[in-house]
Amino acid sequence: MSDQAEQNILRAIAELRSDISTLDRRVQTLETRLEMEVRRWDERFFKFAEDSNNRALTLITSATVAVIVGVILAVVKS
Repeated sequence: MSDQAEQNILRAIAELRSDISTLDRRVQTLETRLEMEVRRWDERFFKFAEDSNNRALTLITSATVAVIVGVILAVVKS
């Protein structure tokens, strides 16, 4: 094999290593961004679940109070 062919092969290997290194950094960046996005969606989901729970409790409490007040007013009226 000639020196020129060896140099071409070594240059190609160096370029491949550089490309692999660049791709590795890009993948790590994407993984980090994905983890951050998943964390944000988790926080949004749990906040939504908490808000829904609070709304349900408010509705149940309001309905209970309305029934009790209705019964008391019916007793007082009669």
